[in-house]
Amino acid sequence: MDLIIENASIITMDNNDSITHGSLVIEAGIIKHIGNIPKHLKKHPYMVINAEGNYLLPGFIQTHIHTGQTLFRGMVDDLELLDWLSRYIWPLEMAHNETSVYESARLSILEMISSGTTTFLDIGLVHHTESIIRALYESGIRGIICKMLMDKSESRHVPYESLDVSEAEIRYLFSKYHNLENGRIMIGIGPRFALSLREESLIRSAQLARELGIIITTHSSENIKEITEVRDQYKDSNISLLNKCGILSKNSVIAHCIWLEKKDFDILLESGASVAHCPGSNLKLGSGFAKIPEMLDYGINVTLGADGAPCNNNLSILNEIRLASLIHKPRIGPQKMDAKTVLKMATINGAKALGLEKQIGSIEVGKKADLIIISKKGAHINPIDNPYSAIVYSSNESDIKYVIVSGKIVYKDGIHFFWDSDEIVRRATEEKDKLLKRL
Repeated sequence: MDLIIENASIITMDNNDSITHGSLVIEAGIIKHIGNIPKHLKKHPYMVINAEGNYLLPGFIQTHIHTGQTLFRGMVDDLELLDWLSRYIWPLEMAHNETSVYESARLSILEMISSGTTTFLDIGLVHHTESIIRALYESGIRGIICKMLMDKSESRHVPYESLDVSEAEIRYLFSKYHNLENGRIMIGIGPRFALSLREESLIRSAQLARELGIIITTHSSENIKEITEVRDQYKDSNISLLNKCGILSKNSVIAHCIWLEKKDFDILLESGASVAHCPGSNLKLGSGFAKIPEMLDYGINVTLGADGAPCNNNLSILNEIRLASLIHKPRIGPQKMDAKTVLKMATINGAKALGLEKQIGSIEVGKKADLIIISKKGAHINPIDNPYSAIVYSSNESDIKYVIVSGKIVYKDGIHFFWDSDEIVRRATEEKDKLLKRL
């Protein structure tokens, strides 16, 4: 059914950054009209949402997520990245089967929806990618699911798959699922990071992404040990290596980018690659503080992602929005990373990174109706002087009233329209216990 959202405080996040009080008309999942409703539109049968006392925003976009790790939440604390991966995360990922990956993905998506995420980029797992796609299909929200590549170590303790096998699966997934559901489901490529792949594989993965015209995403420059090992092996910076291998382009999203050299800024800008900032994960793993204000000033497109549950402990984009604004101020000054800038990172910047800026990321006539309604009635948010400030610094998950994707309501007042939350939590716990027995 087509939809009217009326009496909302509309925060468009478009080039005009306008905040208006009015209505939105949605037909066939597309924003048809913004403002007072013309008489000729009132004749059409619509479902009506009265959004009085609420903000209406474009849905939040997360550009770096590991849905396959959510069953590991709370298992692995207080370690730096490479120990965290080799001692715990990789063995845990190897213990997954189709069912445990599916339940991990369902739990992840359930949590993301609750904080207003309508689109996410998942770097995926080496195995069982279709289980993640199945969960996304059922959820009603939008996503790019990547097939992860790792082919450097054949140790039984490290996920491994030959590039030939991985490439064949990517082509299969692309032919079967890419742009399914009118573009709601997309496929991407996820080479894990430089230390987990042969140089030839980095080059071939970039070639495949260009051939298919799909997103490629990886981790880079996250950890001091990581960049030291990359320089020892390749005599170059991590970013420069990725660029030489063809990874960097306007279709690539590079997670973390904490330990960059000066030349790396130029490489990122010239390539058109986007950076996924994950402040919660960077803090918990003790990885460092990315120079996000400097990247933004340089003209690099910077976005947001919660990363994974075991290195963050939650997947709420609202937490990442608040952290992204706060953690950089002591170093670079309180004027930087203002609320509007960070809200752009979570909306239109994220859409640009995924090549979807003409479809989502702002409220404009002709764009897909991926929207969230956030209450401004709570004691914790009032009195309100600046709407951007209220959302970035004061809002929490309880304020998310509606989540709408392509004009369809997927979440309302704590209720997920397509899933039973209690059943998902129960099944995820059961699968976690089975996974640990397999491990």
